[in-house]
Amino acid sequence: MKRKIDVSLWGLKLAWHKDKKILLFWGLLSIVVSVFPALILICYEQVLSGISGYLESGVGSFSDIAGNIVLLGFFFIVSGLSARLNKDFLYWTMYDSFYLGFEEVIMDTSQQIEMAEFAKKKTADEFYAAHRRTGALNDITSSGCALLGSCVSIVSILIVAFTVSPLVCVAAIAYVVLVLWVNVSMADKCRIVFKDIDMFRRKADYVRKLPQEGDTAKEVRIFRNLDWLKKDWQEAMDGADQMTMRQEKAFTIINLTCQCSFYIFLGIIMGFSLYRVANGELGADTLLMLFTLGINLSEAVATVPDCYQRFDYGLYGLGLLKDFLDQAPLISEEDEKDKHDTPADSEVCFEARNLTFAYPGGPPVLEDISFQIRKGETVALVGVNGSGKSTLLKLMMGLYKAPPGMLKFQGREYSDYKHEHFKNKIGTFFQDFFVFHLTVKENVGIGNVEHMENEEMIWDALKKGIDQRLNKEIYTDGMALSGGETQRMAVARTHMSDKEILIFDEPASMLDPIAELEQFNHIKDKIQGHTAILVSHRIGFARLADRIIVLNKGRLEETGTHEDLLAKGGLYSKLFHEQAQWYDLSETSKEVRQ
Repeated sequence: MKRKIDVSLWGLKLAWHKDKKILLFWGLLSIVVSVFPALILICYEQVLSGISGYLESGVGSFSDIAGNIVLLGFFFIVSGLSARLNKDFLYWTMYDSFYLGFEEVIMDTSQQIEMAEFAKKKTADEFYAAHRRTGALNDITSSGCALLGSCVSIVSILIVAFTVSPLVCVAAIAYVVLVLWVNVSMADKCRIVFKDIDMFRRKADYVRKLPQEGDTAKEVRIFRNLDWLKKDWQEAMDGADQMTMRQEKAFTIINLTCQCSFYIFLGIIMGFSLYRVANGELGADTLLMLFTLGINLSEAVATVPDCYQRFDYGLYGLGLLKDFLDQAPLISEEDEKDKHDTPADSEVCFEARNLTFAYPGGPPVLEDISFQIRKGETVALVGVNGSGKSTLLKLMMGLYKAPPGMLKFQGREYSDYKHEHFKNKIGTFFQDFFVFHLTVKENVGIGNVEHMENEEMIWDALKKGIDQRLNKEIYTDGMALSGGETQRMAVARTHMSDKEILIFDEPASMLDPIAELEQFNHIKDKIQGHTAILVSHRIGFARLADRIIVLNKGRLEETGTHEDLLAKGGLYSKLFHEQAQWYDLSETSKEVRQ
């Protein structure tokens, strides 16, 4: 229970921060309209009492009860309209503030978590589970307001019941307590089912998409493994269905218990009332009033099970989100306050001293690496696949944390800079770049969103196809580019950033060797005046660089100019001569075509 209270208070604080006005408005409105059933009972009792008195004594007139009849009609109208303030109506009125608003919180949070943390399976799984429940805050606020209204309505009706008959009030309280007890006792079982359903559906969704998505669809067709995937999908769906049936069984028990307890309660108060009417202790007007009280109480209580289960499901999801946000190693404003946003050395961009790095729980990926990259220098970082090039780049970009004292950027430890400093200084082409479902212009412009509308800059980065939408998942007129075309567009995005340091990680891996050289020559022309790092496992381009760094199995094998390394006869020379035939053949073919 303490856990639920803590999560509820945290969610209320978060909702208040996101949109206090809409929370107050719907919360107060839910309370106000919830007292109308009790007001209806009071007016109804007075109208019935007036009519009964007139029938018994013949004294009085219609004007004596006209005011109460008008009020009764007004309360009926308002109560009927307020019945639309259920959890579903409230959910959609709060959607923008608390569902989309919390999505923004998660998106912002993901940018404040170190990339190395996402490499941990535990962190990745927790983030995925939390992200799937971003609607939890909206569940709590909407169902919470509806539940609050139900509680106010129940309490106000119980107060009216006490004024009529304390014994009837006791019976009503017993009925309400039973309903609440059943809901609370079944909630934990439903939570376990929710968790299992989520796990099975997650697997089913993943498997279902495999035969439909471009890259995996080819594999499925070539290797004819659709039947195996369908079996895997069916098992996941069967698991989800079984858990859903358990969930429905629990809901059925809750609803059946509530309905049966209502009829028992109604039978008790009606039996008690009829007995007292028969003995002349109650009038017919009180009998009708108690019957109406029972119906109104039933309607108020009937909304509790669904609202409470939605609220508890929201608490379950919000608990996952709270746990993730509490444990996630976020970059705090307090930590950022005393950090630098200016370099200490304007000439040396990167400096590694005996740099060694390993991913959590794994062997070293980089060992004892030392080098410097100076301002305005173009450096080629080469090595076979798996030599540690991409890991080194991520450390240099500040995406992973290097051990203290082993890596500096512009004269300072990475931990001494503000988080945004690296984003403002370094523009990057990633080997695993992403093509957004936008136009070509926007795909390039997103590399520098502040100048996304500056078509002169974009045209300078990319000369054609500027308004063509890309990818077909969203737009029917989207165009699927070839691998080489998408790489050229992503390279243009890097140029668009126009940062003082540019990094290109395998920007021509999808091109043939001669097109690769053309791509690097184009990059070389564009990076004049910048510090640049060019990376590829094919090393024909390396001669374009001022200096070459060769990695081998996580170690710095050698460094120098193209001519120096060829003369040295080491690994670079060996790789260059092994790959030279690709470029020679390509040049020969080109000459023949011409």
